[in-house]
Amino acid sequence: MHGSRYRRDQRLLEDLGRADRFRSVEVWLCINVDPSHAQADFDKVRVEYGNGCDLSRFADGQFNVGFSNSVIEHVGMWDNMVAWDNMVAFVHETRRICKSYLIQTPYAWFPIEPHARTPFMHWLPESIAYRILLLRRCGFWGKATDVGDAVEKIQSAKLLDIRQFSYLYPDTEVLREHFLGLIKSLIAVRRAS
Repeated sequence: MHGSRYRRDQRLLEDLGRADRFRSVEVWLCINVDPSHAQADFDKVRVEYGNGCDLSRFADGQFNVGFSNSVIEHVGMWDNMVAWDNMVAFVHETRRICKSYLIQTPYAWFPIEPHARTPFMHWLPESIAYRILLLRRCGFWGKATDVGDAVEKIQSAKLLDIRQFSYLYPDTEVLREHFLGLIKSLIAVRRAS
């Protein structure tokens, strides 16, 4: 991405990410499959239990802005569905209920797996990667207690590449966040018309 344009977008995203910029917002609604994971920094945040793949209780275009930071890669294998099916459902619901949105995800071809914080781990076959977790802690993933625990951790994140992410969000501008000259994460931005 062209340097000056990237800096402009970066400032936009930094401004949007600062809590004090949202003090004028009436209510923030945080949907989480585990409400204990959501921390409210100020009293305008309401946390509700829910699944981002089924937000049918909300009307089309009900929200002015949607924001998701490093979530879509965890929309995994629930209810006997494969990860991709859940990702498609999550995207459909986001696009349906939000007039504008910013969706960020780590990039599959960045050499450091962001959850394990380990180089190349996400590029290894699962049959090797889970064995590393049986031996040691990796980033946010603690040392696995058994094979099942290790496989569950490895399967908890399915990173996307640019083509997959762009396919999921065809009505957006896909920005690329860089670190040391490499694409680190992808951000889908849809601005209300």
